[in-house]
Amino acid sequence: MKIIILALPTLGVLKEINYKQINNMNKQEKCDHSNMNDRDANAAKNIEKLVDRADFLRIKQKEDSMYPTEFVDVTEMWQDGEFNKVGETINNERWSRARVAEFSAYMCKYLGTTQLDVFYKFL
Repeated sequence: MKIIILALPTLGVLKEINYKQINNMNKQEKCDHSNMNDRDANAAKNIEKLVDRADFLRIKQKEDSMYPTEFVDVTEMWQDGEFNKVGETINNERWSRARVAEFSAYMCKYLGTTQLDVFYKFL
């Protein structure tokens, strides 16, 4: 179980929270900031953002685990000229449009815009 350490300088608190506590925090109603001073309200809002981010990352990790092939493997196939295998992988694993967009961004970052243009035409 991973531990997230929250540093709240405005409250002078350093607290460890595990995923179970994050889930419990997320299930509770959002904090009412009206009776807090500005610094405490900002700190509470930051905690809520961290909880939302943790939920997003957990969902993202679940989505990524649905696809057995990682981007680095598909990129290697592309660089080796195995374009049919890239197409088969995308088709057989039924990549969503969001997944294809993420791979396009990954490809642009590591292979450049020229290869991205070729990939765009390939799709």
